[in-house]
Amino acid sequence: RNLLFVTIGLWVFAVVGNASADLVLVENGQARAHVVVADTAPPLVRDAAADLVRVVKRVSDAELALVVESESDPASPRILIGACSVPPDLEADPAVIKGDEAYAGYVIACEHNVLALTGNSATGTANAVYGFLQDQLGVRWFLPMDLFEIVPHLKTVAVPEMRHVVTPSFVCRYGWASWQGENKAW
Repeated sequence: RNLLFVTIGLWVFAVVGNASADLVLVENGQARAHVVVADTAPPLVRDAAADLVRVVKRVSDAELALVVESESDPASPRILIGACSVPPDLEADPAVIKGDEAYAGYVIACEHNVLALTGNSATGTANAVYGFLQDQLGVRWFLPMDLFEIVPHLKTVAVPEMRHVVTPSFVCRYGWASWQGENKAW
């Protein structure tokens, strides 16, 4: 009987001890992380980072700070977007994506206090940001206006440890719809 209790106790300890803590981006409506782009990030990556900040604010009412890498604090929780330096143990290198579709592929990796959203190109990095917002936060876009943007409301935004590699099924995924000047990106 004692052996049963010891076995159960060791199993519980192993499960709880190995449980990873989520990276908390927003807690009870307060920002706990900041968004980081490389100092030389191209406009598409900077725009995607600004969209991430905007959408997280709509989701949680908390505004994450957007900073360049040279001004970021590596000790605090960070969302690294694009070609930022990532911790060596965080497997976020998009070079694992091969083939014609690699330019638009991306990696979402989260461990300890870092969430990395990165791609082989600016397009891949933008896809990582929008893929994260859709797959992890439940945001949906049906047309490029607030009216057609479905945004859940969350007081706390937390991301589990993960590594998600996405290789597009086809080379090009551009659509075209331009009925208003401010929606040229669509």
